[in-house]
Amino acid sequence: EGIMRTDKKKSNNDGINTLVIGTVAILLYSTSYLLRKTLTSSSVHLQQELNLSDGTLGAISTSFALGYALCKIPAGIAGDIYPPHYLIAIALSLGSLCNLIVACTTDPTVIAAVWFMNGLAQGLAWPPIGKLVRLFPEQNRGFWWSLLSISQNIGAALTPVALTMIATFAIANNVAYPLPIFPSAEAQPQWRWGLLSSIIVGFASAILGYFALSLDEAAQDSLTHKQTPTKDHKVDSKPMGAVSKALHWISMWKQLPLDLLVVLFQNVLIYVYRDTFGNWALLYLTSQLDMHEEEAASVLSLFELGGLVGGLVAGRLSDKYFGGRRGPVFFYFGLFQALATLILWHAPTATIVYLSTFFCGFFMFGPQTLAGLFAMEMAPPQIASFAGSTVSLGAQLGSAFGGFPVSHLKKLWGWDGLFTIMLGCSVATSLLALPVYNFKSQKPKAG
Repeated sequence: EGIMRTDKKKSNNDGINTLVIGTVAILLYSTSYLLRKTLTSSSVHLQQELNLSDGTLGAISTSFALGYALCKIPAGIAGDIYPPHYLIAIALSLGSLCNLIVACTTDPTVIAAVWFMNGLAQGLAWPPIGKLVRLFPEQNRGFWWSLLSISQNIGAALTPVALTMIATFAIANNVAYPLPIFPSAEAQPQWRWGLLSSIIVGFASAILGYFALSLDEAAQDSLTHKQTPTKDHKVDSKPMGAVSKALHWISMWKQLPLDLLVVLFQNVLIYVYRDTFGNWALLYLTSQLDMHEEEAASVLSLFELGGLVGGLVAGRLSDKYFGGRRGPVFFYFGLFQALATLILWHAPTATIVYLSTFFCGFFMFGPQTLAGLFAMEMAPPQIASFAGSTVSLGAQLGSAFGGFPVSHLKKLWGWDGLFTIMLGCSVATSLLALPVYNFKSQKPKAG
């Protein structure tokens, strides 16, 4: 009886620790998205004050995506070597520093270069956060995976609203801007108060992450799959040589299924859609639909809110309704995403704009949330994380295309061209799901 009480107490403590770690991780990854969405949320002021062209705005967006993509594989390796609290603290601190530099300059070249560095910094954020999922009980890992994945929607949804409110208040009350601006001051630098607020949140979150995610030795071992020697099992401590490591990685690549390419291309298309929408929606709503900036920011938050709900619904549907198959979610969500995009394109009233924006996010983020999991289920267990990283790298390629290349196409084709691109991405995402429609992860047989 005493042993049972001890086990129950340990189970309760583990549950509390999991809840704390999960909650902190969600908070930290939301902050990561705050630090990467500050310029997009301030694009109206940025373009007006600095007289930037659409192409320059697109180039700044692409610089972040390229930095993020270049950091993806090195960040994954670092995630296997260093404890999570180190990496997340470094990522948030460097991201806050990049925002601080941008808050003090009017030079577009400097902004683009620093935003590239911010992409490198934010690339470090997900590996330690995703790694923490291994600490959660197996029966709840899917649930926590969804929660951690959609925490980006929380940060992306709150950022435009919060920064717009802060900037509007600072401008209306002519609040003095406390920092110097190089190489020349602006007529109304008060909008940069929004950037300053994100910097404060970023540094505070870095401190929180460092201390809250400091794990004991047993938890660290579970994250790295470190084996403990027993009477019946001795751990081979012989280090693997450089040639052996190279051959091992080559064999891993050979084991990746061709179906993984389907998910890779789908993720590219999903992120082209996402970044095209995220980079240009605020400008479209204010310039083409004559919305006030605060109203437009609220509409943009509906896209993220829809994504938050869509991510949870997609996971539930694929587990329960489709019996563990992810392909049907990609197929049906892609079709409905195309329909929502078409309705937004020709929305006759503000109410239709609100609703269609919500459902654009709902149907886009569903497949996006499952893409990493889908890739990991396709690959052999020993290279599942590598498969997930490969698909995630494809997402950054999509983000890069959604920056400068899309801004150039907008210059050629106008706003109708942007909607055509998003519509095409939606339909293609759906059709690419057909070859993997019935794929289902197979559990290894015992013995």
